[in-house]
Amino acid sequence: MNEWNHYYVRAINGEVRLWVNGEEVSGGTKIQPATGYLCLESEGSPVEFRNLRIRELP
Repeated sequence: MNEWNHYYVRAINGEVRLWVNGEEVSGGTKIQPATGYLCLESEGSPVEFRNLRIRELP
């Protein structure tokens, strides 16, 4: 049976953090904010997305 992973990405004031299934796994600081496209990808395997929610923070 296939299971879905839960990803949470937060980018605020030049700091980016990534959580996978509730565990922080990656992040960075001093990020230059930009506008444009958002790209979702996999690393060589088929991938499906569902229930995407994107919110611009103040």
